[in-house]
Amino acid sequence: MMNLFWVNSGINMTDKTTARNIVKEYRKNMSAEDNNSLSKMIADTIINMPHFKKCNNLYIYKAFRNEPDTDMIIAQAMKLNKTVALPKVTGIDMNFHIISQEHNKKSLAEGYMGITEPGSSLPILE
Repeated sequence: MMNLFWVNSGINMTDKTTARNIVKEYRKNMSAEDNNSLSKMIADTIINMPHFKKCNNLYIYKAFRNEPDTDMIIAQAMKLNKTVALPKVTGIDMNFHIISQEHNKKSLAEGYMGITEPGSSLPILE
């Protein structure tokens, strides 16, 4: 697995733009195997957090490009009968639409910049 090269690199990670660019480049160069392994570690960590266990509603994204895969988290939340909502951007507005097991694949479509979004017909989670 790749090392977190910036931890001891002296790079100023307090600059948000610098941090985003470094992480984006790191993810771009990560192997599929490393991405899968890290995604599973992230999912396991989140699923075992007290806040996840206690929550009724989960606001989450679908992974885009080399972002950590969130499908395991979504599946576990649905298995626990939590309400799961994904973001959809329309103009300058972002709403979170509720997905369910049936909607998880059928009502998702490629949106702005190829990002997977829920269909507009799905209910909004306020």
